[in-house]
Amino acid sequence: RAPSPPIDVRMGLNVGAMGGGTSGDVFLGIEGSAVGFAFQGTKLTLPTDDGTAGTDVINLVAVHLTGTLVSTDRLRLRAEAGLSFASAPDIFFAGPSLAASLEACIVGPLDLEVRVQGTPLPYRQLDASAGLAVHLGAFVMRAGWRGLILDDAGKVDGVAHVDRFTGPYGGAGFAF
Repeated sequence: RAPSPPIDVRMGLNVGAMGGGTSGDVFLGIEGSAVGFAFQGTKLTLPTDDGTAGTDVINLVAVHLTGTLVSTDRLRLRAEAGLSFASAPDIFFAGPSLAASLEACIVGPLDLEVRVQGTPLPYRQLDASAGLAVHLGAFVMRAGWRGLILDDAGKVDGVAHVDRFTGPYGGAGFAF
């Protein structure tokens, strides 16, 4: 893997299976040697939980400023802070968000990628993923496992609803 350029850009799309439904993510990160910006949007399409035919859609967005804690040719560790948003058919939330991510070169073009993001209020969200990425020049293919916990903290109908989703993902993008 080549040394990190002065400006690091990564973007892509991941798709997966979660909670009996599907997930799709888009992401964009732009960083200099120490600070940057990251965006991630997720759309979950899930079977309805009330027994009716159809699907429910949950949209999640995180917008963060990033700070590089460690950056070498083989390792990049980031801390992130910003806002996250969650929407479903009957609700919209916005709250503070923190995240951390790690990209570590295992061997040649093969990387380990790990990310965890959390929102403590007014709703609670914990989103974690771990996977492998193969760099083919600027083109990157990735696959891994993702877990997501969403808790409305009783804000929808006075009863706390905690949903847990987990499943595999795969995707492609660019890093340069």
